[in-house]
Amino acid sequence: IKDFMPDCDFWRKEDLAKKVPDKCCDVKAWPVESKFSSTPPDPRTNPFNKQDKKKYACYVRERLPAPGTYIRNAFACERGQLKLSEGCRPTGTSMGKGYPMNASTAEQNQELNGDSQTCNCDPPGYAGAGCFVALSSFIAGVGPDPTANFVKLAGSACPPEAEL
Repeated sequence: IKDFMPDCDFWRKEDLAKKVPDKCCDVKAWPVESKFSSTPPDPRTNPFNKQDKKKYACYVRERLPAPGTYIRNAFACERGQLKLSEGCRPTGTSMGKGYPMNASTAEQNQELNGDSQTCNCDPPGYAGAGCFVALSSFIAGVGPDPTANFVKLAGSACPPEAEL
């Protein structure tokens, strides 16, 4: 990473949730030879019912590197700011023991309303607009490849009186 984009050399555990330059989240800013890629924003809808177009605060999504397994994230207004949190394990599960989830557990653990606390998310989360160093398998200690993950939060600020 440091050879291609030194300003974005963030992949270590101590970098998690650090706000970094916006270019780290911009595919067009990375040289082609870096093989940087991006996925579309999470739709936050029910992946098991395509007719359900509601946006879930505590949502599940299939893991790209491990099809058939699901993680849960939370996206809500907290203290007047947009906040995205990862590692939102359902009660009774822990890393490697029911989490990541199989499809039936994931389908039962989506919540329309919630936040990082009610969805049982790992701290620290990402608050406010910008580009942040996101959780990777390497940072979580479950993968050997020192991959950098970035997440971009964008959108209008939350009204102070509203919580999603």
